[in-house]
Amino acid sequence: MKTIYLANRGGTKKIANKYNVPNGYTISRWTRKYKEFGIDSLEENRGKFTGINKGRPRKTNISNEDKILRLEAENHYLRKILEQRENILKKKK
Repeated sequence: MKTIYLANRGGTKKIANKYNVPNGYTISRWTRKYKEFGIDSLEENRGKFTGINKGRPRKTNISNEDKILRLEAENHYLRKILEQRENILKKKK
């Protein structure tokens, strides 16, 4: 499929119909991901959570001490990012 579309031999709607894909936008999105990030970007990612909220939700409440520790760590992380961005802006001037 990728060779047909990337060689400009068929439009997105035509390819979507040929391979029974719901719409041409999906083909365009897949093509863009493939061009930007390569073949690995087309792997299935549904159900794979990332970030601090990954996994199952907690059944018990977090203690106040744990909440404070988590928020302090988050603040520290955000300050580092802000500091890095400020350094980048200073270097551009």
